[in-house]
Amino acid sequence: MRKMAVKKFNSHALITSAIRKIWLWSPQRRNIITACKVRVGRRVFIECEACHKLFEPNQIQVHHIESVGSIFSITLQEVIDKMFTDNLKVLCKSCHKEAHK
Repeated sequence: MRKMAVKKFNSHALITSAIRKIWLWSPQRRNIITACKVRVGRRVFIECEACHKLFEPNQIQVHHIESVGSIFSITLQEVIDKMFTDNLKVLCKSCHKEAHK
């Protein structure tokens, strides 16, 4: 009989993932996206706050202006305080990538 490899439990990764999933539905994130909505006929687009182009909702990302950081470098409470802030920008994927350089 073969022994199965036991995966090491990573509580930090699990907690970080759970916080991010909750943040996806947070009022802060929804409000900033709503503020950037633009109707063109019956269609709804989101305006990137950097390049000002219009994008489909699945082509945008919400950027924390002040970096949240890592759960490994700051306390869990600091991560939560920084994650659930109104200090956000709606960016297209390209502009979001540039913002992280």
